[in-house]
Amino acid sequence: MAKVTFRFEEGEPVVTYATEGERLLEVAQKSNVPIDAPCSGEGMFRKDKKMVKAWEEHGPEFFSNLQRNIILQAARMLKPGGLMLYSTCTFDPGENERIIEHLRDSVREYRK
Repeated sequence: MAKVTFRFEEGEPVVTYATEGERLLEVAQKSNVPIDAPCSGEGMFRKDKKMVKAWEEHGPEFFSNLQRNIILQAARMLKPGGLMLYSTCTFDPGENERIIEHLRDSVREYRK
């Protein structure tokens, strides 16, 4: 087993351990999991008119289904004590607060 120290951008150093055969990216992902989730893009409407069309075609329900799957998979990758950052560019509670509630309801370790 090898000790691995790395840093996410300007953050504090993270120390973790890798076994023979593990790739460094896999080790880093198990320490902290950043998620920039695909979303309906409501926060981008003024910047990019194509986002309005995409929202009309797919709507928030399409993306919230993806997000629920992504956050559960990310939770499996997270090491005990690791941090998860969940981010979208939308205002829809169904793609933000409801996704976090889904994680808490689905994974015992995240329940209050």
